[in-house]
Amino acid sequence: MIESGMIDWGAFEAFHFLRPLWLVLLPVFPLIAWVVRRATARREQTARYVTPHLARALTVGGRDRSGFQPVDGVVLVGLLATLAAAGPSWTRVVNPLAPDAPPMVIALEVSESMLAIDVQPSRLERARHKVRDLLERRGAAPTALVAYAGTAHLVLPLTEDPAILRRFVEGLAPPVMPRDGRNGTEALDVARRVLEAADEAGVILFVGGGFDPADLDAFRENREQSGPSILALVLGTQEGGAIQDAKGGFASDSSGRRRVARVDPKVLDRFAGEAKVEIFRATIDASDVRRIDRASQADLLARQQQDDDFEWEDRGWMTIWPAALLGLLWFRRGWSMRWSRAALVIVGLVAAAPPAEAGTLEDLLFTPDQQARWAYEHLRFSEAGDLFEDATWRGYALYEAGRYLEAADAFGRVLGPDALFAMGNALVKGREYRRAIDAYEQALAEDPDHASARTNLLLAQVILAKLTEERADTDTGDGSEGADEVRFDNESKQGTTISIDRGGEMSLESEEAWMRTVDPGIAEFLRLRFEHDLEVDRQSGSSAGRGRTP
Repeated sequence: MIESGMIDWGAFEAFHFLRPLWLVLLPVFPLIAWVVRRATARREQTARYVTPHLARALTVGGRDRSGFQPVDGVVLVGLLATLAAAGPSWTRVVNPLAPDAPPMVIALEVSESMLAIDVQPSRLERARHKVRDLLERRGAAPTALVAYAGTAHLVLPLTEDPAILRRFVEGLAPPVMPRDGRNGTEALDVARRVLEAADEAGVILFVGGGFDPADLDAFRENREQSGPSILALVLGTQEGGAIQDAKGGFASDSSGRRRVARVDPKVLDRFAGEAKVEIFRATIDASDVRRIDRASQADLLARQQQDDDFEWEDRGWMTIWPAALLGLLWFRRGWSMRWSRAALVIVGLVAAAPPAEAGTLEDLLFTPDQQARWAYEHLRFSEAGDLFEDATWRGYALYEAGRYLEAADAFGRVLGPDALFAMGNALVKGREYRRAIDAYEQALAEDPDHASARTNLLLAQVILAKLTEERADTDTGDGSEGADEVRFDNESKQGTTISIDRGGEMSLESEEAWMRTVDPGIAEFLRLRFEHDLEVDRQSGSSAGRGRTP
């Protein structure tokens, strides 16, 4: 992990020159210095036979030969310019539109031990809080969710909609899992399948109370196969805590004693040492989430540096600037450098050039997409939406700016089920529910396994049915219909506010509250789906929950 403000010295292992033939000029400049100094020495020897006061008058640039002389400046400038021309490099040029964070699969432990109260209010509730913070920090970065206990199941594949992920995280609890336990091997297998299906090099984050030693072989094998990097956020203490039951009391074993869940630091050390799992202990504040986010970004950067699809970055500018500063010595009185005349001509031509128009410099230095990406990263979404030429990024920027119908039009210019899914999300926000349903159905027609599209299609259908029912109930029979206004306000960027006016019958202040009124029961849905996955796997003779999508 690369902490902020630290230099990644390991990157210099890839140091090389892009144009190494220029290096053959390096010996030339020391040779020039030797020739010039030798000629100066000869002149000084000749001056010994001249009267001293005449020698001083006839000598130009007379000074101590051991000091810094004009030729030394020429040599240094030449050496630095040659190094710049050779193109030193040790990092790759990353596409400015490349994601800032890698795809991540969050494997959330949902066993009964997660109900232990050594972390208040419980391990599971704290884990949900940490996942919500991480989703907020990652923004639209692709994220998938896996739930595991005695079995492991894919809850949602990689999606760029954190709101959907948050809803399913809230629905996960031990009663929805078919079996209790801590099957990290199966969770790792499901998570790897998610990344392999998406053909993405991402990271896997385990969030839970630790690991079972029986899973160490699978994690060690993942490291030996150069599989995805694994991070782990561990909640709980070494002393442990009592496990709550469904009634709010404490669970007990067959002997009547309270069940206690503990974190074994020795097991964590083995996973960190032998399987190279990067362990993070949960903190009261958000520092653990920030460290996890930085670790995932460092992993993305390391993989990009190993990707031959990216060109090497020319770092010659780092030596050309010192060369330019040394060149200023040419204008010092007494330092006769004929090349300064050429520099004056260049400066004069630049000064005589017509003044640039506003915005021209930015347009010369950066493409519209690069300018838009900068605006997007600084939360100036509306400006980014106007600048982006890439239709996909333009759609995301307009969506974040609350310009939902324009975002839907942008997504409509992109092919593929993911674009149709994003188009449906924008249409839902823009109150175009029928068009959104059509978009989700088209996405499922192209990709029947698109779980997020299937889930959002269900929600859009329920919302439309609810609105249709309310309209029928408020129809006065005189040709006028009850008000059906749904207003989405995204100015706060902290969650979408909705105002629903149906003759004063209902007023909801948040999207979450509105969605809860039409929620078909995510926990029950997950429980039935996980049981179905387990039954199908039993019949097929495979392991349970191997990432099947609904």
